[in-house]
Amino acid sequence: MSNGGAQHWSHQFIDSSGNPYSGVKVYHTAAGTDTLKNVWTDEGKVTPAANPVVGDSRGVVSFYADGDYKFVIKDANDVILYTWDNIKITSDTATMWEGNIGTAYPSVTANNLWQQFGLKDASNNFLGLALNTGTEFVPFTPGVWSNDSDASAVANKTMILSSTVTLTANTVIPASVSIMPINPGVIVSNGYTLTINGPVVGDPRHQWLSGFASGDVTFGVGTIDWAYAEWWGAVAVGYSTTANDCATEIQCAISSGADVKLLKGKYGFGSGLSMSKDGQTLLGSGRYVLADNNGGTILIRKSGFSGVGLTVGPFVGQVLGNFVLDGGSIDGGVNGNLLKMNVSQYPTVENMRIINCGGDDAAMVVASVSIGSFKNIDFAGNYANLYCANEIYGVIDTHFDNISLGTCTDTTQFGLYIYGGEGLTFTKLYANSRLKIYGDITTPVDAITFNDLYTEFETTSVGASPQIVIEGSAGGYAKNIKINGHKHIQNDAITQLFMDIKNVYGFEYNNLNFQDNGSIAGRDLIRLDGLLLGKFENIQVYNTSANAADLITSIGTRSDDIIMTNIMGTGGTVLTCDWKATRLKLENIGSSVNHTFQVGTGSVSLTNVTGTVTETNIGEVEGDLMGTYTVLTLPDVNMKRKLIYVSNEVGGAVIAFSDGTNWRRVTDRAIVS
Repeated sequence: MSNGGAQHWSHQFIDSSGNPYSGVKVYHTAAGTDTLKNVWTDEGKVTPAANPVVGDSRGVVSFYADGDYKFVIKDANDVILYTWDNIKITSDTATMWEGNIGTAYPSVTANNLWQQFGLKDASNNFLGLALNTGTEFVPFTPGVWSNDSDASAVANKTMILSSTVTLTANTVIPASVSIMPINPGVIVSNGYTLTINGPVVGDPRHQWLSGFASGDVTFGVGTIDWAYAEWWGAVAVGYSTTANDCATEIQCAISSGADVKLLKGKYGFGSGLSMSKDGQTLLGSGRYVLADNNGGTILIRKSGFSGVGLTVGPFVGQVLGNFVLDGGSIDGGVNGNLLKMNVSQYPTVENMRIINCGGDDAAMVVASVSIGSFKNIDFAGNYANLYCANEIYGVIDTHFDNISLGTCTDTTQFGLYIYGGEGLTFTKLYANSRLKIYGDITTPVDAITFNDLYTEFETTSVGASPQIVIEGSAGGYAKNIKINGHKHIQNDAITQLFMDIKNVYGFEYNNLNFQDNGSIAGRDLIRLDGLLLGKFENIQVYNTSANAADLITSIGTRSDDIIMTNIMGTGGTVLTCDWKATRLKLENIGSSVNHTFQVGTGSVSLTNVTGTVTETNIGEVEGDLMGTYTVLTLPDVNMKRKLIYVSNEVGGAVIAFSDGTNWRRVTDRAIVS
C-alpha cells in the first residue's frame, strides 16, 4: 500500500493455453472516457509512463497509478483483449483487501468494490487472484496446481499444471475445476488413481500423466472431446522410422473411458489392445501414408508380439477408423489377427487399411457381431483378409460397404470367408482373392446378399479352385444367397472352376458380366451340386479368343426348381449348360448357349431357347415355341408337346410338334420331310 503517493499496479496477461502475452499493451485513460490519464514509473509521480505501457516477454505490465481509470489491453498486434473501466487505483483506498490473502474468500462489501483478494493453500502456494464486484469475488487469474489438495480449493477456476505434482492419495478433480497442463507440468501417480471430472483446456499434446497403469486415470462423461496417448507419454514417429512401442500408453488412453485420438505418425504396439467400453471411439488422423509430414496414422505390430492386435467388444456401439493397422512387415511382426470384433453390437468400423498380417491368421475377424457397419476398408498383403465367424452366435444384420480384398499372400486362402451368419449385405465389394460362404448345423448361413460385386483373378492372385465357394452341409444350412450385379475379369490361362454351389437352398444370381481374358477353351464357370430353388438371370460371358466355356456343369446331387433367363455368350463365345435338374425353366436363351441333360432330368420348360438342345435323357419338356430349325436340323423327337418353327418345309415354313416319334406339321399332321 502506498504512503500518500501513487499505488503500484502490475498484472501478468496469459492466453487460454497459459502462454504469456509478450509485449502486451495497456492504454490508460480517465474512467468512462478516452482522455489520457497519467500513470507513472515511480511512486512519487515524478516521471509519467508511456501510453501505452508495454509489458515484458512474460506478459507482465507494471506502473504506478492514482485514481479511477479505464484500461484498454491489447496484444502486440493491437488486438483488443480486454476493456476495463472504472478501475480504482489510489493511495486513499487500498487495491488489495485488508488481510488481503487467505485460504478462502471473505464476505464482500460495497465499500471495498474492485479490491482484490489473493487465494492460497495451507502450504502458502498461490492459487489465484479475484476482484470484489460488490456481490462476489470473481477470479481473473488461473490457479496454479502445486499439490493434490489444491483441486477442491480452486472451484470454478482453471487450475494451471506447470510443475510436478505427486499424488499422495486417490484424487478427484471436481467438475467445477478446469485443468490446464503446461509443459513441463506433470502429475505423478505414486501408486494412486486420478479422476478428472472437469474440462482439460489448452489442447495439450505433451505428456502430463506419469506412472499411471491402465485404468488409473479416468475422465467424467462429457469432460473432454478426446484423450491422446501422448498424455501418457506415447511418441509417434515418422513413417520411415522404426516405431516406438506405445501399447501401454494407448491402452491407458482407451481405458480412461474417453474417446481416443491418434495423431499423424507411426505408433507401435508390442502387446494387445482392447476397447471395452460402450460407445467409445478410437480414431486416427488418416488411413493413407504419403510422406512423413503429409500422411495419416499407422498402428503397427512390433517384432516378437504374437496375438490379436486390437480387440473390440464385447460391448455396444464402439467406433473406430481413419488409420492404418499394419501387421509389421517393416518391424518384423508375426502371427495374430490384427483386428477382432468380438461379440459386439452396433459397431462401426470405417476408413481403414488393414495390411501385412502374416503367419496363418486372417487380418480381420468379425465374430458374433450384430447390426454392424463396416465401410471403406481395404486389405492388402495379408495371409487372409476377412473372416466372418460364429463363436457365440453368428454375424447378424451387418453391412459391409466399399470393401477391397487384395491378393492373399497364400493364394489358396480366402479373401472373404463367411462361416455362419444371417442378414449380411456386401455392397461394392472388390476382390482379388477367393470368396467362400459356408454353413452347417451349428453355424448356418441365411440371407447373404452381394450388391455390385467386382472380382478380378489371375494365377498369381488365386492359386486354388474353385474361386468362389457357396456351400452348406446336407440339410439346408446355407440358404437365400443373392448376388445382384457382378463384373468378373479372369486373366489367367488355367481351367480353374469359377463358382461352386453345393447344397444350397435358394440362390439368385443376377446380372453377371464374365470377361475371360485368359484365352483358354473349356473353362468351367458354375458347378451345381444339390441346388434347390435357383435363379440365374442376365448372364453374359465373353472370351477374348471366342473360346467355348462350360457355363453350367452338374455333378452329385440333382438340382431342382431352377430358372435361367436371358443368357448369352458374346464375341463368338459358345457356352454349354449341362443340366441334372427337375422343374427346370429356360427362357430367352441365346443361340450361343447349348444345352445337354443328364439322366434324371425332367419337367423342363423351354421358352425362346434358340441354341442347340440335346434332348436325350429328358423325361418331359413343356413350353411354347422352342425355336427356328430347318428340315436337316430338327431337334430330338423326345421333346414332347414342344412346338418348333421349320423354316424350309415343303410348301413353305410351318410350325411343327413332336408326337414322340416324329415331328409333324400342325397344319395336316404330316411328318416334316
